[in-house]
Amino acid sequence: MMLTRLFLNAHSRDVQRALGDSHALHSRVMSMFPVVDAAAPRASLGVLHRLDSSDGGAVLQLLVQSKARPDATKLPAGFLDPAAGADAVSSTDLAPVLAAIQPGARFRFRLRANPTRKIDTKTGPDGKRRNGKRVPVRGEDGRLQWLTSRLAANGLRLTGPCTQRPEGRTTANSAGSLRTHEAHTFDGVVEVADPALAEKAFVAGVGPAKAYGFGLLSLARA
Repeated sequence: MMLTRLFLNAHSRDVQRALGDSHALHSRVMSMFPVVDAAAPRASLGVLHRLDSSDGGAVLQLLVQSKARPDATKLPAGFLDPAAGADAVSSTDLAPVLAAIQPGARFRFRLRANPTRKIDTKTGPDGKRRNGKRVPVRGEDGRLQWLTSRLAANGLRLTGPCTQRPEGRTTANSAGSLRTHEAHTFDGVVEVADPALAEKAFVAGVGPAKAYGFGLLSLARA
């Protein structure tokens, strides 16, 4: 697995469009990879991404986790920050992080998530259970419970305080269908309870809307 950091040009029209439409950003991310499975291109390549901003949005860092190194030359001209020069794109092998996922290991983590719950999942007249629809989880306590439950299901125990940073709503315009997601970034410390489940979560992501910039679980030894 690789983690690639790309510094984006905040003045680029293509970048600004991607900032306002998470489906457009998803498309830019996937354009850096070959199509190996048309049915599930993102999952087959293990692609997750997260956009981090600082200095009031003047510095934009796109993190892309994937099985293979992305080809940033596929991005439009001017998409990357020219001021970053050779540092505009850099990749790191995640093998050491994967190797460190052992029972009892503690990690600082960051997760940008779309906490939701399903409603209307009752069994219909035909005897089939409806998939229902997702609605946002409300309140800090509710979101913390959602996070704790999701981490536990993925072999990780939340330890100590956890900060929540609301980032507002994002929109994704896909084939004329507009989707909205409520973004929250969580920072804290986790302990590995089940290495196999934790490694799977690290590779595959946590929570819904992974194609739209959610679910990438960043880990660093605590």
